[in-house]
Amino acid sequence: MHCNNCGNELIAGAKFCNKCGTPVNQEADDEISQVPKQEVTETEITSNAETKEVPEKTENTGQNSIKTKRPFNKKLAVILSLVLALLIAGLGTGFYIVKAKTDDFRNYIAETEKKAKSYSSLGKYEDEYSSLIKEAGKTADSYNIFKFEEEQEKISALFKNVDELKERIADYEKKYKDIINETEVESKFLFGDYTAKYEEAKVKTEKAFSTLDEEESKAGVDELESMLADIRTYNEQKAEEYNNKIREMSASRDYFDAEKGFIDNAKKELEEALKNADYVKAEQVFNDFDEQKKRYDRIGKSDYFENFIQMDVSEDKTVKFYYEDNGNNWNADKFTLLERGKGDKEWSQAEIVGMNQVNGSLSIDLVVDVSGSMQDIFYDMKESVKNFISNTDDDTELGLSIISDIYRRESEFTDDKNNIVNLVDGLNCYGLTSLYQSLYSSVIYTASQPGSKCVVAFTDGMNVPYGTGYDFSEDDVIEVSKRYKIPVYIIALGSQVDSYVLNNIAYSTGGKYFDNTSIYDLYNVYEEIYDSQKTIYELTYKSKLSNKKEREVYVNYYDESSGWGVRSEFAIKPDIILNGYSENSIVDSSDLKSYYTNKKYLASEEVARIRSIGELQTVINIYCAKAGYKFKTDGDVLVLMKQMGIIKKNGKKTMAQVTAKLKKDEVLWTNFSTLFNYRYEWLYGVASRLYYYGYTDFDELNEEVHSELGERTGRFVDVLKKIYKKLEDE
Repeated sequence: MHCNNCGNELIAGAKFCNKCGTPVNQEADDEISQVPKQEVTETEITSNAETKEVPEKTENTGQNSIKTKRPFNKKLAVILSLVLALLIAGLGTGFYIVKAKTDDFRNYIAETEKKAKSYSSLGKYEDEYSSLIKEAGKTADSYNIFKFEEEQEKISALFKNVDELKERIADYEKKYKDIINETEVESKFLFGDYTAKYEEAKVKTEKAFSTLDEEESKAGVDELESMLADIRTYNEQKAEEYNNKIREMSASRDYFDAEKGFIDNAKKELEEALKNADYVKAEQVFNDFDEQKKRYDRIGKSDYFENFIQMDVSEDKTVKFYYEDNGNNWNADKFTLLERGKGDKEWSQAEIVGMNQVNGSLSIDLVVDVSGSMQDIFYDMKESVKNFISNTDDDTELGLSIISDIYRRESEFTDDKNNIVNLVDGLNCYGLTSLYQSLYSSVIYTASQPGSKCVVAFTDGMNVPYGTGYDFSEDDVIEVSKRYKIPVYIIALGSQVDSYVLNNIAYSTGGKYFDNTSIYDLYNVYEEIYDSQKTIYELTYKSKLSNKKEREVYVNYYDESSGWGVRSEFAIKPDIILNGYSENSIVDSSDLKSYYTNKKYLASEEVARIRSIGELQTVINIYCAKAGYKFKTDGDVLVLMKQMGIIKKNGKKTMAQVTAKLKKDEVLWTNFSTLFNYRYEWLYGVASRLYYYGYTDFDELNEEVHSELGERTGRFVDVLKKIYKKLEDE
């Protein structure tokens, strides 16, 4: 069948032409198709009537006579033409209305498909949507305008259901985002065994959201909520574990202060991380802490460096440590070195510059006992010292000091060996034995030398001090030797040797004790000392502190390949090492107040600048006044101390309390003792000369000593009584 308007072939049963939209008169066409081809239409009859002559009217002669046709009604024809025209016009208008509505419906379908594509998914309505959109297409194709509204309502209802589903899914998505935000943003959790499960649940839940699977969305969010609670508990347990281990280490006595500082820092960092709910950072802090703790625990506390490290602080903010070669291949990368200035709370890590085995010069301070107890072996002792000197290498520098009434330096460090030999030849035997003071002072003096250094003493070990209560002890020598890392080697001479004390000093300071050594064995002794001091390592580091600042030092070394390590913590006073008994004097003999100093040790030549024993006593009184000593209220000393501006009011301390306070400052105590011992030497020298001149009566001797010194009688009576007894015993 074809369209009467455009000739387009029509689809069976179509009511409109699918090309031009013209209505199809199906019933008329059907009726026409049913008329036999042989029949003549009324139109044909009419046409024939108009074109052929009408036969002449005849009489009805029989049954076969023909009827006469009715005359044509022109008025009716006009009416029929008008009706037909109106009908055609109406059909045309109807065609355009149907087409317009169908176009709108097609546009609606197209927009609907765009909308559907904008959705990530239609979820469970996917199949229903496909069916509706397919049916709508068919409806559009059939131009069935009466079904358009119905189809639209069905599609609109479906999208309303989809939007409601999306809103419900959105609620789950919000919960999901809250969970993820808490888990990964607000709190950075550790996941432990939950890692894989957590990631799987996230993937599954996000897929459910994208497919608008309400059931799976709910299940996924519920699973993550439950998992979050478990993860939160897991992290809280880990935090408690970390805190407990750090608290346990903090309370332990197995760690140095520097390590406690590390623990405190780790504790603060852990607290900060947990405050921010950053459990990932907390774990990192703890792992670093735990790794360092394992290193501490592998090594164990040691005094290796404390006992045996020497130092060189001649270059500011650069420190060189010298330590023994103990058979290990030292590696600078395996060192950790921390410093903390005196009074500071925080430790800072120093920069290791380099490390090498020392092949440079060795400095040895020779301490020679010339006291009266060495009288019988004095010649052999001097020969032993000279023999020792002759066996030293060219790169060894030597200093010379003596043990007598007080410590006195005979020579600075020098490589002029002949000069040292000549000085030894010129020594005389006399006086008491200030053994501990001399060893103590030699250690401090030697400490200022660069490179490797040590003290070598030739003595019988009989300490015979003045007995004034201001001398040094065996423990003082050991303590200062450890502090400045100066080993003391002792060569014992004579038949009456206090070997126990001398051996203890040598061993405790990292040196060695040689008993009853003949002068011919001294080459071997020197070689042993030389080898032990030359086979050492030099560790150089950059410090953030000035070398004038007192500090604590922490050293940690561990070699995993050998399993050997050592860790130590000790205090050093670089300013004292720098100044020591240096020539850079800071005292002025015209200003007695300058002798009160804890900046450097007073050298013997500085003390010797004091012009009278009265001035010397004034300096001693300054030390007592500064320490809070209670002077006699009716005496002239209190008045003088106030006039000099040393004090404004009298102190309250006894002499015992004064000495206890002064001992807390190493330099003050050393200088105070030096002044007291020098006063004793001064008085002893005058008293012994007068005694041998015949002033053997104490009262007479006391008056004569005071007269010669220009002092009032009785000022030094207590000291002179002890000297008098000593002279009688001699």
